[in-house]
Amino acid sequence: MFVRKVDAKTTPISEIYDDWERIWMGEKEIRRFLAYTGLSAPPYNLRVEHFLKFPFLRGISAGKFMRKLQKLGVTWSFNSDVVRRGVLQAVGYKWRDIEEFEHMRVFGRKEVSAHAGI
Repeated sequence: MFVRKVDAKTTPISEIYDDWERIWMGEKEIRRFLAYTGLSAPPYNLRVEHFLKFPFLRGISAGKFMRKLQKLGVTWSFNSDVVRRGVLQAVGYKWRDIEEFEHMRVFGRKEVSAHAGI
């Protein structure tokens, strides 16, 4: 199983959505994930150093990151949909794009408001 570095500007979300556990998360992405999800605040107070303990370890796959969160007792980390959204947001995808893609997968088309022309 190979991990891959994802650039949100060039990689479409459809390519990476199902295979999100293979996304490579470096220090910057882990820091963003912790900030977006509120894990860097009490009661967790998690830091990047909790996940990258050794100097030669420059990053971690999103799947291993999720398992480490589970070992640390982050209860919502067992919901892989929530972790997937956090990881995708941490690597640079916008929340609106993630929600739009999920809507397209479920419903197959964009919903148009009845009052769109008004």
